[in-house]
Amino acid sequence: MPGTSVTIALGATTSPAFYYRDTKVPGATLSGTPTLGMTGLTPATGAVTVTAAAAAKLGFTVEPSSAMAGAAVSPAVQVAVTDAGGNTVTGATNLIDLHFVLASLPPGSTNPGSDVRSAVNGVATFSGFRFNRAGTGIMLKVDASGLFGAISSSF
Repeated sequence: MPGTSVTIALGATTSPAFYYRDTKVPGATLSGTPTLGMTGLTPATGAVTVTAAAAAKLGFTVEPSSAMAGAAVSPAVQVAVTDAGGNTVTGATNLIDLHFVLASLPPGSTNPGSDVRSAVNGVATFSGFRFNRAGTGIMLKVDASGLFGAISSSF
């Protein structure tokens, strides 16, 4: 996070809270040895690294907005591997399984199966996902080993 300033009160005994895009980063840690400027108003300097928390769950970053029978769900669905605060874990390469919530499929539909993609920089993109019968109120579900899954908004 180049250009980010961190202020820690002298004599502080608790870990500071870190925020990314107005979201608190749970489990973030601070490392480095800043040098305090003690003359006039010279700011503290030094290398400080903020490390985000580990991958914890999946979240839709682009949800489907429409689907016609036989046509690909569009736009292409994107799912991010996130930490507990909802921040994308950019180093994640998890295999993510996308499938329809069966109870949400229109009557007479066949199970279209699932699609598995690897996350790249923490995000998996699913394009070309189709099903055989149009309807409304359809939902998608994503799962990955060791992470909490997610269900899309209905479309």
